[in-house]
Amino acid sequence: MPRYEFECNHCNEKFELTLSMKDRGNAKIVCPNCNSSDTSQVYSGIYINTRSSGKTSFKGCCNDCDSCMHRDVD
Repeated sequence: MPRYEFECNHCNEKFELTLSMKDRGNAKIVCPNCNSSDTSQVYSGIYINTRSSGKTSFKGCCNDCDSCMHRDVD
């Protein structure tokens, strides 16, 4: 289930909730610190590791560049 991060606009408390996507749409979000419902969802970046555990070698124009689309995998 997705975890959502929120911040209370009343006391500035940051907190997380685990909700299904269906429940998120219908949920009344309440701050666990002050019980205010004046909250905002906080959006943050995510990290996704797409590398396999095998060694990847880069050949050609970029040698060790992770962002290059010109790579060969051994």
